[in-house]
Amino acid sequence: MSHVAFEAAYREGKEWLEDLKIHLYGNYKMLESVCEQYNHLIKIIPIEATYLAWLDCRAMGLRDKELREFFVKDAKLGLNAGISFGREGSGFMRLNFALSRAKMSQIINLLEKALEKRFGRE
Repeated sequence: MSHVAFEAAYREGKEWLEDLKIHLYGNYKMLESVCEQYNHLIKIIPIEATYLAWLDCRAMGLRDKELREFFVKDAKLGLNAGISFGREGSGFMRLNFALSRAKMSQIINLLEKALEKRFGRE
């Protein structure tokens, strides 16, 4: 059965895949926009064929535990802590943006509110 599904997806999935890439890129651009507004605190690493965004949060001046707590408690977001991927990930968070547009909008709003409340705007 899996071979049949694979073959069908490979032969007839091009339109779906193109729509998916457009959707994911739109979500990424939403995230990029909020990072540009708060670029003194958070920067987004350009993506390379993925739906996982790496957020450089080192300018926030928070230790890894404090950074995780900011995202969980303040922003109410369950991102992956970069430090869990090794020392090189210290100060980074990873966000999966393979979501519905509505869910992505909710994430953006939560992140903006938490950043504004904790750090203000520059």
